Amino acid sequence: MKITLLRHAETTLNNSGKFCGRTDCDITKNGEIITAKLAGIEPFISGFTAMYVSPLKRTVQTLMAIYPHCSYIVDERLIEISLGSWEGLEKTSVNQSERKAFLKGLYTPPNAEENHQDVVNRIMSFFKELDRTYDESDTILLVTHNGVIRTIKQLRKMDEIKTRNSDFITIDSKDLTKLY
Repeated sequence: MKITLLRHAETTLNNSGKFCGRTDCDITKNGEIITAKLAGIEPFISGFTAMYVSPLKRTVQTLMAIYPHCSYIVDERLIEISLGSWEGLEKTSVNQSERKAFLKGLYTPPNAEENHQDVVNRIMSFFKELDRTYDESDTILLVTHNGVIRTIKQLRKMDEIKTRNSDFITIDSKDLTKLY
């Protein structure tokens, strides 16, 4: 099956250079406008067999900007990585060596609810379930967060790990089933 990973639209915290983490913030009007344009390009034109979102409202708002009246499934395993004490802080205010290590999955911010391996485990659990539920001809949309997408890219050993708001990538589930 083909899986399209879409990072949520720009949020009020992204716009101010702050860590969002699990803070439940809204997308900006600019983010909504940019994301709505995705409706006119592939794979969004063709549609999806199923659409999943994280429980944070910015993912639902992003999906609604593209498909205002769609049905979707909320899955906790798509939630952003817990940033603990970093939540809401300006990205430049934390130790930059620790931030770089965090982005590589080698550091856990203070008071975070999970470490990198916890994130890997929940993401792999989600993909195993998708693999059992859908077949090769299905197309799935996941509206999620940079931390989740970055972890998937790291698992797949993709070079570029930065994903901007409203960016998407499409992967084949076979690339992930090799990992479990």
